[in-house]
Amino acid sequence: MLTAAFEQELRDAQQAESQLHELKAKAASTALQKGSLAAGRSVEEALPWYEKAAELDPGSADVQLGLSRLYKETGNLLGAFEAAQKAFAGTEDQQTRALALDGMDQVIVAKSDATVVSHEALAPPPVEPEPEPEPLPKSLAEITNLLNADPDNPDLQRDLSIAYDEMGDGHAEHDNLIGALECFEASIMIVGRLAKAYPDEIVYLRDFFVCQEKIGEIQNALGNREAAIAAYEESLPIVTMLANRFPDEEENLFDLKITKDRLAELKAQA
Repeated sequence: MLTAAFEQELRDAQQAESQLHELKAKAASTALQKGSLAAGRSVEEALPWYEKAAELDPGSADVQLGLSRLYKETGNLLGAFEAAQKAFAGTEDQQTRALALDGMDQVIVAKSDATVVSHEALAPPPVEPEPEPEPLPKSLAEITNLLNADPDNPDLQRDLSIAYDEMGDGHAEHDNLIGALECFEASIMIVGRLAKAYPDEIVYLRDFFVCQEKIGEIQNALGNREAAIAAYEESLPIVTMLANRFPDEEENLFDLKITKDRLAELKAQA
């Protein structure tokens, strides 16, 4: 009886470990997506999400690759190098391995440059002039008033799109998913028109891609998986074009891989 009890408890423990691993992997995937979206706003906002994802799924090459890039941007070269090493070791995908090797090379170059700078003559640095203060962001009402006077101004139209986008982020942070979705949809209607009117302006295409990804995330959180898939399928051609047009920009390749992985994950769940 004791042997049978032990064997059953062992099976239960193994099943619990498997379920825990799956839950951690799912949470890591969510944290990775949150970090990827936050990276479009600031490194400081994105980094904690990537660190959470790395803690939950340390063997994920995608997580480690993104973490390496963020660490490098914050000046943590040792952390950047170690994360790139883990990314290389955690995958057999040749494209991801190439990105990891390139990340390690960039860290080595950056560290070498820092060493050269530290050994330069100790002359006092030139006094830089005080930078002009950046103008405060316009409110939604201010942008609307300006657009009424100049409705064809693309810069003002983009300002309006950004204002809706930031409002959507605020709603999402407070779990008001419907409010967030409405704001993101208002934003993408504007930036979609700009992308069609100015197809050579990369900034409008990237705005469109980022906003579609946010809509996909919110739709999935609301349980609308088909709508989420449709949003990611809308963004995929844009991020693919950016990756093909600017293959030397690591961020575009990384965004493309994240979008493909997220789309495949959603389709597998459908």
